[in-house]
Amino acid sequence: MAEAIRLMNFPIKLLHIFPTFGLGGQQRRLADLIAGLGPAYEHHIISLSSDIEAGELLPPKFGANIQIIKIQKSAYPDPSNIKQFRTLIKQCAPNVLCTYNWGSIEAAMALKMMGGAKSVAHIHFEDGFGPDESPTKQNWRRVFVRQLVLKNSILVVPSVTLEALALGRWKLSPLRVQRISNGIESKRFYIKNRVVDHTGPVTIGTVGAFRPEKNLVRLISLFDAHSAERHARLVLVGDGPQRERLESKARNSARVANIEFPGPTRNPERAYEDFDIFSLTSDTEQMPISLMEAMMAGLPVVATNVGDIAAMVSDENRPFICSPKDEALLLESMERMIDDASLRERVGRANQEKAIQHFDRKRMIDRYDALFKGVLR
Repeated sequence: MAEAIRLMNFPIKLLHIFPTFGLGGQQRRLADLIAGLGPAYEHHIISLSSDIEAGELLPPKFGANIQIIKIQKSAYPDPSNIKQFRTLIKQCAPNVLCTYNWGSIEAAMALKMMGGAKSVAHIHFEDGFGPDESPTKQNWRRVFVRQLVLKNSILVVPSVTLEALALGRWKLSPLRVQRISNGIESKRFYIKNRVVDHTGPVTIGTVGAFRPEKNLVRLISLFDAHSAERHARLVLVGDGPQRERLESKARNSARVANIEFPGPTRNPERAYEDFDIFSLTSDTEQMPISLMEAMMAGLPVVATNVGDIAAMVSDENRPFICSPKDEALLLESMERMIDDASLRERVGRANQEKAIQHFDRKRMIDRYDALFKGVLR
């Protein structure tokens, strides 16, 4: 206890290990945390891929050291990777090791082999899955490894869906699973008295990483299927491994002239200003930050019913959250939103009111501050 108190009088050193530090929800959240936690913390970030574009989001005043390392890609734990992580942890000597998603699990294994929390506390963050996993489709080997490696760690999840999975399927202790909802900077995304255009083309937009699990091919297909008389345009803001495929899909669309790829942005609030409808057509999500931002901007949402999305949106918006298997209903929902400006205005206003009440960044930062200090006790 005395040692924990002594540590809190100095910057608390956190070592963050990410499968990638490209632009994404986890990375954007960490940037907000670094800014909000301030000089009481020292951050070191390891990216296991060469994509470190999210480094541009880090606040200069309380920035972080980012390092790229290469590991062996394998379906099974690799001894050379574990050895490399052990060396990194010893060299950095953090107070807390923070690992993110399955791609960093070998770092958690390395710490466990070093004696675990005897010298370094461990927090693992699960924010969702790639295309090969979902809350209903779990790899039994990964389940076994999570049960074994995370048994004495703290697991942090943002969604009710992931919390239930951790307690049920993974059989982790309720004392070691914490659900901390994501939060956003309200002032940055809030649009007061949003003007709804009743005459011009309706802009359907999305913001995020172009990864397979986001299934933006589905969004382009839905847009392609809507009636041309509806005068709509589709804007996909972001970048990622599926960009080439998505652009090819758009080129083959009958609506190619109305589909835009402006690229990634460090200022998503400007994109939401241009949107009339926000859409997510993912196969898997948990508590998407882009959805919270769109709601704070006063946008109605048409999305697939995955993760906590249905619980996040307002009651007025819930009928427009559809099963990913029911693309006919998704198309119908999108067309209703395109056709009815008053509906867009009413649903968007209800979403904004809910976002103000529930998606506060300060509450999130305070929870994380208490978490980091708590594990040192």
